[in-house]
Amino acid sequence: MNPRTNRIYYSVLIVVHFIGLGLFLSPNRPEGLSGLNMLFCAVLVYCSATDKAKELVALLGIVLGGFIIECVGANTGLLFGQYEYGDELGFKLYNVPIVLGLNWYCVIVASTQVIMRWGVFHHSIFIQALLSAFLAVVLDYWIEPVAMQYDFWNWEGGIVPFYNYACWYVFAAIFSAWYLSKAKQHNSTAYFLFWLWLAFFYILNTLLIDSPMEALTFIIPFFLAYGGMEFMAWFTHKYIMHGVLWFLHKDHHQPNPTTFFEKNDVFFLVYAIPSWLCIMLGMMYGHKWVVGIGFGILAYGVTYFLVHDVLIHRRFKWFDKIQHPYFKALRKAHKVHHKNRFKEEGTCFGLLIVPWKFYKEQQRKG
Repeated sequence: MNPRTNRIYYSVLIVVHFIGLGLFLSPNRPEGLSGLNMLFCAVLVYCSATDKAKELVALLGIVLGGFIIECVGANTGLLFGQYEYGDELGFKLYNVPIVLGLNWYCVIVASTQVIMRWGVFHHSIFIQALLSAFLAVVLDYWIEPVAMQYDFWNWEGGIVPFYNYACWYVFAAIFSAWYLSKAKQHNSTAYFLFWLWLAFFYILNTLLIDSPMEALTFIIPFFLAYGGMEFMAWFTHKYIMHGVLWFLHKDHHQPNPTTFFEKNDVFFLVYAIPSWLCIMLGMMYGHKWVVGIGFGILAYGVTYFLVHDVLIHRRFKWFDKIQHPYFKALRKAHKVHHKNRFKEEGTCFGLLIVPWKFYKEQQRKG
């Protein structure tokens, strides 16, 4: 699709969702418009596809599959948990709004387009599907409170169970893999829609459900956790990896060229386990500040992987054209750290914060 048409689609989506924000704020909001918006967004996403035949195959699989699992979930409680749909999303079949399949289509294609646009693991449908599913769950996390507030659907006891997010992740990964195998093509409208929906539902959470101060209970812990993890990375690197757990870290300084994995890779658990526990328990018990900490740790873990394993050590051949002095300084500082192949007398243990001299040196070099 040509850039001019893309800009038209972006503009239309922005206008529609801006009007939607106004309607949600209105005390006399007409019912049924949310279902129409799902249909409208799905049409734009489909029309933005280059190969309409392949996109149709992917669409039918996701729409039918999504509707079927929603029927099973809403009528049995075996999937997602105990919930029921209200009247806001329009006509229902087997207690499920018929537009729900289109919602699955939009969310799956949009989240998958983000991973495709970032170019990560482009040779592996499996890993791309897992990453896309994570983004789909993040989006669902912000949709859920709005959905309950405005009678899209309602959960037993008014609490979204963690089981819902687990099921969402599994099925989102399956549908994303289906899309990648049947219609893997760039779709700028879907990519734009992901960020638009994320902003739209975050704003609704802030304006209509939480007060601005309550919204900060997620944002502040997120950034505090992200920043605090740089200190934790420095501390664990200097005093634990180069201390009592040197036997695990040793092969990172003295690598075996015949193997891809290292014993050092086990340290990813430092990020993965506390992040997983915080996100899971925070969602289960409704503590947004705990969820914020979990996502902050997760975000730092992703940053660590991209900077340390990709940019610096080149374990994956991405980011070949990054020449910013800051990133070149990170790379140089880490190379200085690796000049010492042994446990003692190391330097430059941080990842994102390194001595200023490295940055000034790269600035002089241009």
